[in-house]
Amino acid sequence: MLSLMKNVIRFFLVSVLLLLSIPTFATTYTVRAIFFKPTDVDAQSVDLKKVMENVQSSYASEMNRNGFGNKTFQLEEDTDGNVIVHEVVGKYMSTVYRSNMWQQISAELPQEFKRQNNIHVIVVGGLSTFQNGVWGIGWPIVGGHQYGGYVIATENPALGVEEIIEHELGHTFGLYHNLIVDDNDYIMGTGIAMFHEHETRWLSKHHYFNTDRKFNAAPTISKVYPLQLQGNKVKLNLDVSSPFGLHQAQVFRSSDVGVLDWEYLEGNTDTIRFEFDRVSIFNESSVVVEIMDMNGNYLISNQAIIIPRQENKNEDLIKNVEIPDIVRESVDDNIVYLTINDGDTPLPNEFGLKPHNPIGEYKNGWQPENIVDNGTTHKKPISIRGSLFERGISLTPPNHPESSVLKYDLSGNDYTQFQAYIGMTDDHQHAVDDNGSNQSCNVGGSAIFVFHIDDILIFESEVLTGTMEAQYIEFDIPEGAETLKITINSSSDGNWCDNPAVGDAKLVVEGTVTTKHQIALSAKEKLTTQWARIKSVDKGY
Repeated sequence: MLSLMKNVIRFFLVSVLLLLSIPTFATTYTVRAIFFKPTDVDAQSVDLKKVMENVQSSYASEMNRNGFGNKTFQLEEDTDGNVIVHEVVGKYMSTVYRSNMWQQISAELPQEFKRQNNIHVIVVGGLSTFQNGVWGIGWPIVGGHQYGGYVIATENPALGVEEIIEHELGHTFGLYHNLIVDDNDYIMGTGIAMFHEHETRWLSKHHYFNTDRKFNAAPTISKVYPLQLQGNKVKLNLDVSSPFGLHQAQVFRSSDVGVLDWEYLEGNTDTIRFEFDRVSIFNESSVVVEIMDMNGNYLISNQAIIIPRQENKNEDLIKNVEIPDIVRESVDDNIVYLTINDGDTPLPNEFGLKPHNPIGEYKNGWQPENIVDNGTTHKKPISIRGSLFERGISLTPPNHPESSVLKYDLSGNDYTQFQAYIGMTDDHQHAVDDNGSNQSCNVGGSAIFVFHIDDILIFESEVLTGTMEAQYIEFDIPEGAETLKITINSSSDGNWCDNPAVGDAKLVVEGTVTTKHQIALSAKEKLTTQWARIKSVDKGY
């Protein structure tokens, strides 16, 4: 799923729980294809019948590759075996459906497409994006049955309609965002290539992949053990049972359905032992458990499990200081600035410390090629609510829940302290109105900043927006520390208009910096590079 709104998920999870008592009934368990045609769309620009057949074949191929045979879901067909594509003619032009997509479309669907005993794939013509993104959602168990669901997609997405539908259908089958393995390779991450083995194993027992499945009651959770919190680790144990044999379980974040851990089960009773990093929950406080039995019945726990937030041991790290109009570069010989690359614009980086982790972990979410030092993605000077920073790091993080992660090697010098200003740059400040909000840029962007030393949480900010002044933070670095990790997340509203920055980000060294590259620039050199331009730029840019 490219973007899944928290309220949508909550609505459907609540709907599931309300429907659990409905009696069982016969169902076809087929996936139905629907082309929704606004009034300004003449015909499909994609062959939806072919798209659905390709998606069906892709699932079969991945199931086979992982050792489960050519199992796949069934498409709705006519008596001659041809895939049916239903066409629903909308009442309005395509632009009307861009903002209130689900509300508008669901109101216009014929009643036969509102029955929840099928999965409906709805492709909307004439659009490449929705305001809230494409999504897929499934109802897991109603009286022992997998009950159906919806996929909403656009006709012309940037990634490709087949890849989008493959991913979103995964959600309707009870698969969620793959946060554990390399998401560049897997369909349920951000990749387009493969399903992970644990995902196809889940599908191998799923109702939609087994036409002869006997449907029974869902598994039950008999006991939830007290959480074990060990540093950044969370251990969650549950006793579960099913008279039909247990198959698999997973735990996920409730707001964005990101999988934190999974476990294979066996027998009629078993104890699930989940383990995950507390920081992976990020700004959330609860997780949800999902369990499947050998007959494909599965349960989403009807009560979210509360995870206490990791204690921030340094509540006083935010310093109440007056933020200068210009924060100039220090030329002291015991200062090391953090950089992103070894470039020479807008300033040379003879005395900057570069991240030692792969660029793929922190590349810009919008413009991956525009990674510059001491400037923004738009190659503007770093400015936070009018305060200019000669030095700093700035980038656009990927879409929530993913983050940009920068790791800096602290070994080799006796670093004693980290100092920086954090906040949203003014690249989109012009879009913030007098009321502090704007539909296109959501108060000038927003982000969360998290700092770890050797995987120990040092500081986590609140959600900072473009309406807020820069926050100055400083913290001590323990002797022998090896890694400083900076995590920047776009927050739950997505990364639209997000250009966060860590201004004047620097390490203080006891004594003199020993690395041969730590050569300070003269004041004259600085004035002839960036500062001549900065002085001529109005603060409101």
